Amino acid sequence: MERTIELPKRADNHIRETTGYKVLESLIPAEWIIRSVSERDYGVDCYIELVDDDNHLTGDIAFVQMKATDKIDWRIRDNGFKFYKVDRSTTNYLSGFIIPTYLFLVDLSTKEMFFLSVKEYVTEHYREYTTPGTFAYEFSHASNLFSVDAFLKSFRRNNQYEQFRNELQYFISNVHHYVEFMWEHNNRDCFMQIEIEDMMFFEALHRNITFLHNYFGTTSSLPAIEELDRKGKAKYGDAYEQTLFDGVLTVLFSDFKASVLEIVDFITELVLVKEKYYWLKEKNYIFNYFNNLDKQSLFS
Repeated sequence: MERTIELPKRADNHIRETTGYKVLESLIPAEWIIRSVSERDYGVDCYIELVDDDNHLTGDIAFVQMKATDKIDWRIRDNGFKFYKVDRSTTNYLSGFIIPTYLFLVDLSTKEMFFLSVKEYVTEHYREYTTPGTFAYEFSHASNLFSVDAFLKSFRRNNQYEQFRNELQYFISNVHHYVEFMWEHNNRDCFMQIEIEDMMFFEALHRNITFLHNYFGTTSSLPAIEELDRKGKAKYGDAYEQTLFDGVLTVLFSDFKASVLEIVDFITELVLVKEKYYWLKEKNYIFNYFNNLDKQSLFS
C-alpha cells in the first residue's frame, strides 16, 4: 500500500546496532547482566556484569564497544578481517581503562560475534598504534570467535593486567635473589628451621611465582604453602612450628628451578616477540635485560 504521508524511517545503522545487541544477549549466559550506557559517543556502549555459577554478583565488569556489520569478508589467505571503524581517539580512551575493555564485532549474516581486548591489542600492535595514520583492529575467525570460555579466560587475564605488570617487574628485580636464597638453603641440615625473615621472603617468592604461572595459564611446580606446611608437620612432628625446615627447601630446589626457567621463557616470548615494540619504546631496559639474558646462567 502506497503511503501518502511522510513518516519517520528507522536508520539502517540503528537496526544493525539493535540486532548486534540481540546476538550478544543470545551468546552470553542468561544470568549475566548487560547494562546499556545512555551516552555512547565516547566509546563505551555497554558494560557486562559477570555472575558466578551460584548466581552471585561478584563485581566483575567488562566495558564493551559494540560494532555490527552486515557481512564480514574474511580473507581467504589467513582468515583475517581488518576493521577500521574505531577512531584513534576512541582507542586511546578505551585502552586507558583499568577495567577490562573489549571491542565486540557482530557478523549479522551468520550471527557470530568476535572480540578483542583493546589494551592487549594495542600493546601487541604498538608500532602501528604509535605510527600516525589509520589504526585497524584485525580479527581472526579462529582466535577471536566469541565463546563464554574464551571470553572468561581473556577477562581473568585482563582483570589482572596491572597486577601482572607489577609482578613481572618484581620477578625481574628479585629473580637473582630468589636463586641465591634457594642455593643458600640447599643441602643444609635438613632439621634446621629457617629464620622468620627467610620464611617471609620465601612466601613472597612463592606468591610471585604462583601468580605468574596462573597469569600465563600454567601450573607452578611448587606445592602450595599450605601443602608444605602440612607435610612439614607430618614429617617433623612437634618440632615443626611456624617456618619451614631447610630439608623442605632442598627437596623443592628442582621444582623451583623448573618454575623459574619456565616463567623466564614466558616473559622472554612476551617481551621480545609478542609485545616487542611496546617494551622497546616504553621500557627498553626490560627489553634489553631479556635480550641479553642467558637463563641457564641464573643457576650456574
